[in-house]
Amino acid sequence: MLQFPHGQNNPYPRISSLDPTAPATANPGRPAPKGTSRHARQAPVLCKQVRKRRTPPGRGRVAADLPGPGNDLARSNPALGGLACVKPNPRFLHRPASFWAYVRLLSERIGYTQRGTKQVLVPTWPQIHEVLHQHGLDPTELLAAPNRPTPVGRELLAYFSYRARALNNHVKKNLMTAEQAAKEFAALRKRLQPQCPLPLNKQKAAKRKPAYLTGLVNMLIEEGIQGGRCDYDPRQLPLFTQKKKPRYVLSRRVDGAFPGVVNPIAVWEIKEYYYTTTFGSRVADAVYETTLDGTELREIRRETGRPIFHYLFIDAYQTWWEDGKSYLCRLVDLLHMGYLDEVIVGREVLRRLPVLVKKWVSVARKHSDS
Repeated sequence: MLQFPHGQNNPYPRISSLDPTAPATANPGRPAPKGTSRHARQAPVLCKQVRKRRTPPGRGRVAADLPGPGNDLARSNPALGGLACVKPNPRFLHRPASFWAYVRLLSERIGYTQRGTKQVLVPTWPQIHEVLHQHGLDPTELLAAPNRPTPVGRELLAYFSYRARALNNHVKKNLMTAEQAAKEFAALRKRLQPQCPLPLNKQKAAKRKPAYLTGLVNMLIEEGIQGGRCDYDPRQLPLFTQKKKPRYVLSRRVDGAFPGVVNPIAVWEIKEYYYTTTFGSRVADAVYETTLDGTELREIRRETGRPIFHYLFIDAYQTWWEDGKSYLCRLVDLLHMGYLDEVIVGREVLRRLPVLVKKWVSVARKHSDS
């Protein structure tokens, strides 16, 4: 998903230049931008200068070691800054608990955002060393010497860089305001003329509006399953059976289950906070609930070998980006810890969900035939 500009043999940013907001360099094979004079375009030296110009916003590239064409994990989309969806990067999967202990410790102590820019930050080695020193921790697992990281240290910093770029370049631009979400909701409703539930939010008075993201999710699923079954509002705990006997029941109800609440193939939670005026515990609850659900679903998959997809849909620019970037970081961490299959952000649902539903239907058909 992210571009490391120093090549395959040296994929890590230099210690002196760890700014996660720095745009990727432009593609060497890309033509000179419009507005460049004819003589400048023909001059070899000036062409080299053009190639090293900073990439305009939204034109980043996908790194060679990250998912790209031919890999369903993420497909490059220039409009999304080279990121197609918030799925785990295979490079950072299956890391030991100690790796995530460093991620959580350093994130909490150093902070999640840069002052001034309000972008998700990447810690520097002096900051990392200071945190470890303050807690009386041995730094040698991360640093062989001052400013000389170990392989574990380099991977840790690579992950921080990845997380910052994923959020700064992709998630931010896909989050919608209430007005933007209302427009997308109305357009899709007019086109599809849905029969599925389109619930209202839990606000009062003038803020009592359709739950826009929930409506988008429901309409797109209904379109994709083409008359098939789906429980858009389960009022029971998800149940998993073997040989017609109950084997697992989740601790929580979910917001949706396909094809139903008994032996679901896909379950999801929806967290939309368009009219939230204060940043409360509900956003934090999204992290805790996802951890609990993911822990239980991972155990069920391991014990039964059954395909169960776990998704989180989120939206509301003010709540998630302006107020909740630390929780966005934690969601990216949960993805790579194996608690989630994917986070679908805001308007991304319009492009990504039809692809996912098609996969669910295919899996359901194979499962029913087996």
